[in-house]
Amino acid sequence: MADQDLDGETVWEVHLAGPGLLLQRVACSLNAVSTGAWLLLFVLPPLLGGVWIAVGDAPPVGQIAYAVLCLCLWLALATIGASFQHVRYELDASGAVLLVEREGYDPTIDRSTSEDSPAVPLGAVQSVTAASFPGYQVLRMRYGGNEDSGLNTIIVPTSRRSVWDALQQRQQTLPSLPSAPTRDLWGYVRLTITVLVAGVLPLGLLSEEVLPDVILISVFVVVAGLVQNTLATVRRGDARDLSAYGGLFVGALKTLSVVVSVILLGVLVNRLI
Repeated sequence: MADQDLDGETVWEVHLAGPGLLLQRVACSLNAVSTGAWLLLFVLPPLLGGVWIAVGDAPPVGQIAYAVLCLCLWLALATIGASFQHVRYELDASGAVLLVEREGYDPTIDRSTSEDSPAVPLGAVQSVTAASFPGYQVLRMRYGGNEDSGLNTIIVPTSRRSVWDALQQRQQTLPSLPSAPTRDLWGYVRLTITVLVAGVLPLGLLSEEVLPDVILISVFVVVAGLVQNTLATVRRGDARDLSAYGGLFVGALKTLSVVVSVILLGVLVNRLI
């Protein structure tokens, strides 16, 4: 019975499809990259652009280019997040490799066989960092030896807190996870900083001449993305009855309300500056 329970703990799935879970997918994308890559790609460019706008008296075309840059960063995060829509994790029979079946923007690994699936060589993991946000936590691993090609990120629902303990029982060289407060801190701090730097700051620095057009474009892109995501979910067959369709609609409204709240905060900052 103990072995059967352990086997159940080392097999789990993550379902983040649909417009209502777009923000969770973005959070996964943000926390899946290393701290250096996050700072270099998602923090430094908006900050440098903001300094240029604030100090250099940039023309309208420059301000629009700055806003488009920040919007592209969010689109990149949403695109990366597509790979987290449907993921299945299963420890192989040896207990040394975590097999991953991932479905998203890369069709070559969509429902692939175990031989072609990305994998996590647990025995080569030297350190692990973790970031939590509502519903999920992202575990990012560093390898030793020649295992740099291994998948370095796994997603674990917060309801499956015992997953890592079960993996450690099978592979005792696995390092322990950071404490729960540390995981929560990194998850929320990274997301908050990114929203402020690449979301609120651009809107706060734009001139009144440019701001309405940027807001209109941003809302259009978000709404178009939510509609596309909803249609993709329907085509996949994830919505099979009226209640499921209602859930898609409510999820899209929830995501849109959060985006609108960020935009309103940026407009408020713009008025105060």
